[in-house]
Amino acid sequence: MKKALFTLLFSLVFLSLSAQDFEIVAVESLPADMSAREEMKTDHNDRQCALLRIATQNITPEQRERFTFKPDLGSEVVDRANRNGEILLWVSPGLKYLLIMHRDWGQYELRMPDYEIRVEALHTYKVTIKGTMLLALQEQNNNSPTQQYLAFSISPSNATLFVNDELWEVGSDGSAVRFVYFGTYNYRVMAPNYLSETGTVTVNDPDNTQMVSVSLKPDFVKVTLKVDADAEIWVNNEKKGIRTWTGQLGKSTYKIECKKEGHETSMITKEITVDLNGQTINLPKPTPIYGSLNIESTPNFATIYIDGKMVGETPKFVKEILIGRHEIKLLKEGHEDYNKSVEITRGCNIQVVALLEKYNAQHLYDLGIEYFNSQNYENAIECYSKAAELGLPEAQNELGNMYYYGWGVERDFSKAFNYYRNAAKAGYVDAQNSLGECYLLGKGIDRDNEEAIKWIKKAAEQGNVSAQNSMGEFYLLGVAGLSQNYTEAVKWYQKAANQGYSLAQNNLGCMYLNGYGVDVDYFKSTKYFRLAAEQGSAAAQYNLGNAYYDGKGVEKNYLEAVKWYQKSANQGYKEAINRLKEMK
Repeated sequence: MKKALFTLLFSLVFLSLSAQDFEIVAVESLPADMSAREEMKTDHNDRQCALLRIATQNITPEQRERFTFKPDLGSEVVDRANRNGEILLWVSPGLKYLLIMHRDWGQYELRMPDYEIRVEALHTYKVTIKGTMLLALQEQNNNSPTQQYLAFSISPSNATLFVNDELWEVGSDGSAVRFVYFGTYNYRVMAPNYLSETGTVTVNDPDNTQMVSVSLKPDFVKVTLKVDADAEIWVNNEKKGIRTWTGQLGKSTYKIECKKEGHETSMITKEITVDLNGQTINLPKPTPIYGSLNIESTPNFATIYIDGKMVGETPKFVKEILIGRHEIKLLKEGHEDYNKSVEITRGCNIQVVALLEKYNAQHLYDLGIEYFNSQNYENAIECYSKAAELGLPEAQNELGNMYYYGWGVERDFSKAFNYYRNAAKAGYVDAQNSLGECYLLGKGIDRDNEEAIKWIKKAAEQGNVSAQNSMGEFYLLGVAGLSQNYTEAVKWYQKAANQGYSLAQNNLGCMYLNGYGVDVDYFKSTKYFRLAAEQGSAAAQYNLGNAYYDGKGVEKNYLEAVKWYQKSANQGYKEAINRLKEMK
């Protein structure tokens, strides 16, 4: 998170000197600093405090102790502490201003709104104060400088630097620079997995930057841990990797474990020394823990799968099987799959006795329907095939559809025809209609109008709406070996329309509109057009639009006409599209 940093330089009023004594050089929010949460305090109103970190520059520790702070009315300074060269203040949330007072140098009123800072509970903020009194004296005495730059170059760059017990900020490049007073400074540099380093540096040359380079010596060893198994490698209860891990370990003694499900964990205690740097440490493999499994079935000789791997046929004794949960599956032709989950324990023999049920055709068919509806055609065909072999006509018909339309298989009209024929002969009505259409269109068999009419009429007489509508079309057009007969056409259309078949409802509406086989009746034609249109028939929607346009069976209403033309056109119906173009 990017810090919101607001810095403003300004002058202070002097109390006893002509130069500035101290100034506020920066006020910033530290959203990533969790100090206020880690050491939470509350004020007298039981409000969770914010934390102000008061950092100082060019101010001696003695002078830093002479600062006091007074908040605005309604706020409190709940606690104060000095740590790592900073003054820590726990203050009430909502603090608007803070009076900063120094016994020797005067005072300044810090107004938080001037820096666009809103002091919130459990948030941390940094205020940087710079001493200016000694700098001003130096300018007055011009010939006696008392300060110079002190710079550190540190490796690694994530090290922590303390100078005279004050924390200095180290940049990402490992540098830390400040303008300091002449004198001798003690420093301490530390970083994780490195040896700390301390030292002193004397600052007394104003013309040059005093440089200190610190390169910490590593306190770790780079090693590779390896186990000849697909086992997890753990070091001091922390997972490091699987089979192999290369990384840094501090010089110490470690507990190293190799873990694998169903195995006894192997463990060694290893002292990591500098002598092992760059070496590979081979670890002992976990020891497998076994139980046993005895599998029988009725009937015998079922294929056994354990956790998806074939291991033989029943009956079978599996002498060594790893402890833990295992999935057992038995397969035998003509029988339902047998599945069982077993828990193997150390040294125990588990008995599995399976009774394999013969296939239930209806169950297989229902399962095939579920697979088909989820578009899992491969499994659907498998289930339909098993049910069809057991003679279920519904499954035979569905297999016919799969091959006729190429769902999950390569299109094959001959296979489709054979499946339809088997189901039709068994009395399955839908298959009878489909078989008739195969004869009519020559799909998988030579065209045969007599056989086509035989099967489609048989299905129609049993209430198949598609077959009833087909019979109506045959009589309307005088095809498939039948003479044209409008009365018969109306009869069959009416049967299908009465069952809500939209195609037949639209066809029946056309018969009433044109007076084919019945007297012209615009009210009835419009009735059937509307029934079909409301089910989404594009042709019926167009015809209903014509009824409103011409005022046949309903009052003329161009808006209603356009509405139904548009519904039909939206489905790509060409006549409706052309009519809308004509009406523009």
